[in-house]
Amino acid sequence: MRYWTLFLLIAAISCSPTVSVYHDYDRQFDLSSYKSYDWKMVGRTESNQNPLYDNELTSKRIKAAVDKELMAKRYQMTSESPGLLVHYHIVIEDKSVVIREPDAHNYSPYWLGSDMNAYQYKEGTLIIDLMDAESNALIWRGWAVAILEEVNPKDTESRLNKTIQRILEGLPASATK
Repeated sequence: MRYWTLFLLIAAISCSPTVSVYHDYDRQFDLSSYKSYDWKMVGRTESNQNPLYDNELTSKRIKAAVDKELMAKRYQMTSESPGLLVHYHIVIEDKSVVIREPDAHNYSPYWLGSDMNAYQYKEGTLIIDLMDAESNALIWRGWAVAILEEVNPKDTESRLNKTIQRILEGLPASATK
């Protein structure tokens, strides 16, 4: 029975492209009044960088996908007096889950109980921030959280594009025409 539960957990983690998406924003700012954006360079230190996930290839893919989605919402990219500054963060955390085996029993002299098994996995979060360029205030944040799995590198770009599209669905379009 123990192997069956392990199989189900691995199947759920590896086969499930479940991505949870969230948004938050400052209600004092009218996002639809912004017309332009530019990328804000955020200094990264080696200690918070996981080169497997946070690297130059990933950065190019994220920026291209964000640019595509923002332009579809009528925001124009410009380096001269942008209204918004965009940057992103990647957070990778080690997580674990404990699963009780209901049909496997642990017989001890003091207690009849179920076996417990702990399974380790990595959880990844991609955060996209939009900041008011004038005040440098964070005015909109969208993020996606998913269990990281081994993915064929050929699928990385399409999965990243879909995730960023879902994150930015919560952003209102620019009022410019």
